[in-house]
Amino acid sequence: MTASERAPFDPHHYERLSTGTVPGYAALQEIVALAAAAEAPSSSAAVLDLGCGTGAGLVALARALPDAQLTACDPAPSMIATARARCEAAGVTTHFIVGDLSAVAADPQFDVVVCTLVLHFVPPDERGPLLAAIRARLRPGGSLVVSALGRSAEPTVQAAWTKLRRHYALSNGFAPAELVAREEQMRGDVFPIAPDELSAALRGAGFTSITPLCQLLAVHSWLARS
Repeated sequence: MTASERAPFDPHHYERLSTGTVPGYAALQEIVALAAAAEAPSSSAAVLDLGCGTGAGLVALARALPDAQLTACDPAPSMIATARARCEAAGVTTHFIVGDLSAVAADPQFDVVVCTLVLHFVPPDERGPLLAAIRARLRPGGSLVVSALGRSAEPTVQAAWTKLRRHYALSNGFAPAELVAREEQMRGDVFPIAPDELSAALRGAGFTSITPLCQLLAVHSWLARS
């Protein structure tokens, strides 16, 4: 059972966690949007934000691609409601779908799919089928921009990432006990992905031209073309 199944989604809590415990969160959204814009075949490209959360990525996408046809899905109605309100306030037109990828019509309709900070919540044996399902919704030559929590085989690197993330969270008002409780809660629900694992999963799903885009501490971003 995942954390999302144990408790209702709280958009305010999600926002606090995203901005307060993920160093470079805003920059990550901008990088993803820039990559999507660079990959889009036209200014009116069809773009899917898979797991849109509270909509920060949608606003960034609209800045980078003002004429894009944006679609966003998320399984939590409360997240969709918050994302919808954020987009309306920013004047961003988006077609919202409550549900996971299975709620999105399974035909090649998108030029670009972005998947930001979602894939590490997917168990390893489910990643391949999910990536294949994403590819099935991309038009020929379409692109996936995926960002996920990574892990290093080098203990000193992993320890450095953890130390910096904890320091960042503490500087944003999180109490030490709160961080410990959060880490315990997420144990078993988060599956950090090593770079070679992600590359292999993307290739197994039929993606080609797989390119690392950037790394913000433990968060890795990749570009893959169908």
